[in-house]
Amino acid sequence: MRQRAANDPRLSVASAIRLLDDPRDSVRHAAARHPRLPARVLVRLLGDRGTAQEAARHPALPVGVIRQMIARLRG
Repeated sequence: MRQRAANDPRLSVASAIRLLDDPRDSVRHAAARHPRLPARVLVRLLGDRGTAQEAARHPALPVGVIRQMIARLRG
């Protein structure tokens, strides 16, 4: 049920942020890709090794940012 909610674009921002602390990995990962997450939250997720991979899949992440991330990994 919580994972379905995390995948629902109608979910409020506050609820999506709360689901980032869910005990189930699948719910946290879905919440990290929620399209309404604020940029400040997304940046925090990208900077954390435990959440960076899922945050990098966020649909609102600009292509330029993705390219910078790839360049740093190669760098």
